[in-house]
Amino acid sequence: MLYHVTVSNFNYIGGLMNKKIANNIIFGILGQVITVLLGLLIPRLIIINYGSEMNGLLSSVIQIYACLALLEAGVGTATLQALYKPLASNDKKEINAILSATSNYYNKIGKLYLIIVVLFSIIYPILFAKNIDFIQAFLIILFTGLSSVINFFFHGKYVLLLRSDGKSYILSALNTTINILSSITKVILISNNYSVVEVQISFFIINLLQLIYITYIIKKDYSWIDLKEKPNYKAISQKNSVLVHEITAIIFNNTDMVLITVFLGLEAVSIYAVYNYFFRAVYQMIMVFSSSTDFALGRIFNIDKKKFIEFYEVVENYILMISFLAYTILFVFIMPLIKIYTKDFTDVNYINYNLPLYFITMELLTLIRKPPNTVISSAGHFKETRMKSVIESTINIVLSIILINVMGIEGVLVGTIVALFYRTNDIIIYANTKIMDRNPLKTYYRIFINITVMIVLSLIGFKYTASINNLETLIIKVFVYGIITSLIYLTVNTITNPNEFRYIKTIFSKFIKEKIIK
Repeated sequence: MLYHVTVSNFNYIGGLMNKKIANNIIFGILGQVITVLLGLLIPRLIIINYGSEMNGLLSSVIQIYACLALLEAGVGTATLQALYKPLASNDKKEINAILSATSNYYNKIGKLYLIIVVLFSIIYPILFAKNIDFIQAFLIILFTGLSSVINFFFHGKYVLLLRSDGKSYILSALNTTINILSSITKVILISNNYSVVEVQISFFIINLLQLIYITYIIKKDYSWIDLKEKPNYKAISQKNSVLVHEITAIIFNNTDMVLITVFLGLEAVSIYAVYNYFFRAVYQMIMVFSSSTDFALGRIFNIDKKKFIEFYEVVENYILMISFLAYTILFVFIMPLIKIYTKDFTDVNYINYNLPLYFITMELLTLIRKPPNTVISSAGHFKETRMKSVIESTINIVLSIILINVMGIEGVLVGTIVALFYRTNDIIIYANTKIMDRNPLKTYYRIFINITVMIVLSLIGFKYTASINNLETLIIKVFVYGIITSLIYLTVNTITNPNEFRYIKTIFSKFIKEKIIK
């Protein structure tokens, strides 16, 4: 679909909504950069001081707790979708009714989650951490899970409100502060030979600051919130259909780590976790851009479908461009980075030249489907698409179990990639044909253009990285290669998608005239 950029279009997206998007991106990126830099240090210190098995335990437990998040039963996603419309119309009574219903569900979930955390803390060390002291493993797992218990009971519903109101930047700033404090504390404790248990307890205590700050924000900016309002359970009635999506998504996202834990052991988990950390870090960076526009897409969808599609075209084009750009750079430099990062790890060999291609494919397939998946969520088509989600998880689990015994870590990645390929194509076709009445070939065209650019730049880039053997050289070459690669991607995507470029140009021009020149 072609369209013309007008001032009215800008005004519709602009103003407060545009400011929220900008804040979400700025604070989100800043937070992710700080988190990545600090996060690089902690696992390395843990492996050097406590060994790869302990790092594997921590990584595995975090992933399994992510699986346990399915107890949320789809309430979170259903609440976000339900809040878009009343927030757009400033219907405070309806907002309170939805939050009241969500709060009641979260209280029930919190009680069940607490019981499961305690049981999990007892069972896991017996089955999978036999070489680690039981009491130590029990306390590590317990305090890792207690943060989520507090979230369910106290501030989880308020986090949903802030996200649906476009104020993710507040959460990003808060998370960044928490990450800095906890990382500094961890470095001090590990460097002074404190136990892993004491490190995890410090993380739990610092995380309590989130509860205090979010409570303050709600009382300050949303003093009208009243959880005693009669709950509107009907508004989040799609939670049962969302539940299917949530369960399959959680199972899908954590199948790899769980299967590696069961079949290959904690040292293999540590290898997977090191590679996964870098690829997930880039993924989270890109998700800042994508998630920052989710609330805008959700609101516009409920008001004007034509403008929704116009804005969607821009979001899809630039999310794809940023995704392929970022992963091209990482793909080229990942092995020199891994070699430098793991040079002091003596208990396990972390070098595997095959893993980057699998991880790159997996993450790009995940990001490619993010914009159309947002369309499905905005339209509330959870029931219509839930069986496809089940099929995706089934393919992933069955193939991964078969292949892990043949290919090891690579086997679970192949299983994930096959499932992703099926579901990503299904999401693209469904969102375009069933909701937007738009030809999906436009999305595939954009993907093809970016894949072509990625292949060419990667082949050139691999020759450029041959001489890297220290961090200083790596940083300089990443900087130079990154600038050149960015210019090439921007040029190609501008030429092939001129309407989307004009849309962005109009928004920035308007912003500069009103905010800077003025």
